[in-house]
Amino acid sequence: MRYILLFILSFILSCQSKSTKRQLPLITKGIIEPKDSLPEVWIEYSTKDSIPKLLIKKLDSIGKESFKIANPKDDFQATDVVINEKLLWRQLRFLGKSDSFWIMTYKHGGIGLHYHFILCKIVDDNIKMFRTGVSTSDLETIHQIKDAMSNQKIDFKDLELKIEIDKI
Repeated sequence: MRYILLFILSFILSCQSKSTKRQLPLITKGIIEPKDSLPEVWIEYSTKDSIPKLLIKKLDSIGKESFKIANPKDDFQATDVVINEKLLWRQLRFLGKSDSFWIMTYKHGGIGLHYHFILCKIVDDNIKMFRTGVSTSDLETIHQIKDAMSNQKIDFKDLELKIEIDKI
């Protein structure tokens, strides 16, 4: 009887922790979803030259090599079979801005072609919030990005950054 009670108690606690974990990645509230029923306005950009220099500098600082990316229509190294050594390993797929928030996604080639997701808030030439994740789902439109975020199809990195975004 004692073991059954312990099992039921542990089952209840594990169910509660799963629901708490499920809420963490849903960072769209107040950031990507419309605020106060006003229409959300995303300005979309189509070239790598539109990426804020501050964001490029941040990406340079966290990577092993300098951050280089191909434009959406340019060829890039999509597989691990290197045919042309001059091709870049990344290809910009989405770049958008709403208020002070920027979202950028890009394809990253190699053994497993996947998407990288970057969300940051830039205020007064400072990055106030920075968040990254990876996904195998298409992240090429704001609709696909919102869907992937709400359905937890983006694997976010750095737990500290998950908590930081909730403070904004």
